[in-house]
Amino acid sequence: MQKIKIKEGAKIDDYKAYGSLTNRVDEFLQETKPLVSGMKNCTIWMINSTATGGGVAEMLPSQIRIIRSLGVKI
Repeated sequence: MQKIKIKEGAKIDDYKAYGSLTNRVDEFLQETKPLVSGMKNCTIWMINSTATGGGVAEMLPSQIRIIRSLGVKI
């Protein structure tokens, strides 16, 4: 197993810049607030069979950045 460094990129608030997503982002933040507060002392691991290539390996970095921007350790 190897640890992969996730580069900085778009955070959840950055998606508000797209007018069509503003309401969806606000709804998402409201929906996730109780979940995030319950996860403050947790660490989440995401494990994949490959570091690059393939759908999952390509999607994970953006998902991780969004989850981190919510305040969850991942």
